[in-house]
Amino acid sequence: MSVIRTFVSHHGGDYEERVAPILRLVAPLGVRPWIDKVDLGDRVGLPLAGQIEEAIFRGPCTSMSLFLSKHSVTRKWVEREVELALQRLGDNFRVLPIFLDPPDEIDLPPTFRRLLDQKPLWLEPFKDPRFIEKYAQSVWAADGLTGTSEEVTLYLGHRNPSWTVEVPAQYSHAPTLDLRLNLTGDRNYSPADTEWKTIEDGLKKIDEHLKCLKRINVCGFAPLGVGTLIGKIWDRGTGVQIFSDNFFNHIHQTWTTDGKDFLLADSWSPDVANESQLVKMSRPATARHNAMLMAFLPAGRDIEYMAHIERWVSERGASTLIQKVILPAHVANPEQAQQLVRECVGTVRFVKRHCQEIKLIEIISGYQLALAPLISYHLKNCGPLHFYDEVKITHEYRLAAVIS
Repeated sequence: MSVIRTFVSHHGGDYEERVAPILRLVAPLGVRPWIDKVDLGDRVGLPLAGQIEEAIFRGPCTSMSLFLSKHSVTRKWVEREVELALQRLGDNFRVLPIFLDPPDEIDLPPTFRRLLDQKPLWLEPFKDPRFIEKYAQSVWAADGLTGTSEEVTLYLGHRNPSWTVEVPAQYSHAPTLDLRLNLTGDRNYSPADTEWKTIEDGLKKIDEHLKCLKRINVCGFAPLGVGTLIGKIWDRGTGVQIFSDNFFNHIHQTWTTDGKDFLLADSWSPDVANESQLVKMSRPATARHNAMLMAFLPAGRDIEYMAHIERWVSERGASTLIQKVILPAHVANPEQAQQLVRECVGTVRFVKRHCQEIKLIEIISGYQLALAPLISYHLKNCGPLHFYDEVKITHEYRLAAVIS
């Protein structure tokens, strides 16, 4: 099963001011569009009619988002796309009419009337305050993702420069939502300060609708803060399990919240000196500090990271104790992956238990994206915690998630 996608049928003159703003609003909910000027980018020279027909009948889309306006209904290409969609109706394919202008102000040609004669529900963004949620849910449902679904895969491609999506084989059976805010991002892309709330609000809306989830698979290449937000949003009380894959390093290990002995994290201590303990941390010296910044850094790169962190803390001017936590440079197998999650959680729980004067813990990390949702998932009762995300170009840090 591929990423859930919707074929966007529209008049080019409507795109920049009317269609694109809607697509930006539904992007955090996993509505990924199929757009001719992007998806046909490598097929220049081939007949357009045949490419459109292939996209609708044999492409990745399970719905058509038909943006209807006074102008779009006069365009031959939009009408042709509707004719093709009418042929596919009933074949696990939906047409989602979206009126950009009031329906009674649009003179519909016969092809469009044939579609509406089937009395489909339609959407009116200019008058429905819940339009965004309804639109996203309709796109999901066309691919079988509904309020009763028990599993979903979340693709995080915020730093993927490619329009294409790779989903690990072990997760590809589940409906997949592409959660990128910007579908043409690059490897240096980091959300702006205001966009973290947009990402979090999108995840909350997904959670509100997908109430029966038992399993969430996380994959992709994104800022660590995005993964952190996933772990924050899904409540352990629902029993949902999060599976995260370290697949951009081509190490197909599944890191999961599922573990009967996870409470062993409470026994972690910096005073235990044995080779089986993966995470190393000195005992904190907390005198005269009420805040601690815990820096989770991979062995061998900790000096490089610390230079950036210390500069940022100095420029911020806050009186903060920096506590370095050293992680192994490599994880050899799934068992070590699980142990690493437990020990990372254990370090924070240790500080909460033994450093009563510390009221706020801030976290900056250099660990793999696969760890982020799992660690925040298991620390939701350890607040207040502030998770920061690194801006790759400037080596500054933005507040990505707050657990109170």
